[in-house]
Amino acid sequence: MAGLADEIKSEPSKNGGVKRRRIWQIADALDEEDRAAFLAALDDFTVPARSIVRVIERRGFQLSESVISNYRSGQYGQYEPV
Repeated sequence: MAGLADEIKSEPSKNGGVKRRRIWQIADALDEEDRAAFLAALDDFTVPARSIVRVIERRGFQLSESVISNYRSGQYGQYEPV
């Protein structure tokens, strides 16, 4: 049985919970090196969001530029590995 923290974390919110978790889902699916590179790119405002989206899509993940923009503006908090 999942712990309370895991249940709360996975519960969709009324204001776009799935989008909010999308970055964390992608990060968790990557190996350690790729995860670090992905998060570094997200945190680097000189890396265009579109570039990140294209590379991630080639890896089989869907991600929108708006999710990256929201992340960069601090709306999604910081990544915490599961």
